[in-house]
Amino acid sequence: MNDEAAELVIALAKHVIGQMQTTFPGWNEVYVRFDAPSDSQYGVRAAYTTMSSIELISTMQHRDFIGGIMRIGAQLRDALSNNGNKFCVGLLRANSRFSYRMDYEWGDPTRWNITKLNGASGLPDGLDALTPLD
Repeated sequence: MNDEAAELVIALAKHVIGQMQTTFPGWNEVYVRFDAPSDSQYGVRAAYTTMSSIELISTMQHRDFIGGIMRIGAQLRDALSNNGNKFCVGLLRANSRFSYRMDYEWGDPTRWNITKLNGASGLPDGLDALTPLD
């Protein structure tokens, strides 16, 4: 990872953790899925856990929060570009102890989907296969 990308991951983590602290009291972990199927299409799905539940974050109610993720995510995708190859999904995971990790998917645009539809938990699909946060 180059210096610009590393700085953008830190900026993204600061943005997300800062917003979580001020907007969602009682949060334990947050999962932010930035997807970019093309250079002109971006999306964000996010969820967080508390001691007793998993909540989805509304993109409509929290536009500034999501807008910051979209802006930094697009910059990060460009910064990590390698001969035109860009990640299609980035997953930021963070906890209330300020630990965070960013994972990338380069080929499967459906990876780490976050939903509660059809009985899903609201946590990213495949979360158990990722290195845990401390």
